[in-house]
Amino acid sequence: MKILLTGFSTFGPHENNPTSILIQELRNRRNENIEILQLDVGYEQDGKTVVEKIKEIEPDIVLSFGLAGGRYKVCFEAIALNVRSSLITDNQGMLCSHQKIGNGPLAYESTINYKELEKSLSLEDFAISYHAGTFVCNDVYYQELEYINLNHLNIQCGFIHIPYVEEFAKQIPSIKWERLIDITMRIIDKILEEYNV
Repeated sequence: MKILLTGFSTFGPHENNPTSILIQELRNRRNENIEILQLDVGYEQDGKTVVEKIKEIEPDIVLSFGLAGGRYKVCFEAIALNVRSSLITDNQGMLCSHQKIGNGPLAYESTINYKELEKSLSLEDFAISYHAGTFVCNDVYYQELEYINLNHLNIQCGFIHIPYVEEFAKQIPSIKWERLIDITMRIIDKILEEYNV
């Protein structure tokens, strides 16, 4: 069983991005064969970077993490939209407005059974979301799912947005670090259960 976890570097007004620390911590705490990849917050290129990594290591599971300041819960994203549009530039200075990511369908659905995930976890601070935004998080997710779908690959792929972490940023709303670790560990456990591991 091989797992690929991705996170992002800092971007926009944020002083840090806890996703880059989270993926390292998950790798350290788990026994599976886990590879991690930190992305630069760049439209198009980040998605290509992840796809190349998927080609290289052929993982069974791909979980990408992004920061969604303002959310109260850890959110599993059910779909990725074929849209690039935001009010801020990426880390390379690119600003996109109402553009398509590619020539594919309007949306791709996660290959992970997120309905069962929600039912199994049943946590107050975890939710299923149907909108990953239209910034780089969604961009990466769409490219991951497009590659998996077009090549008919049996890869469990999902995207998880996390709130601010209380210990890293004095922002409201936020989540405690150990609680975040607990939830994300449980998510991985449930996905592995679906694989009958």
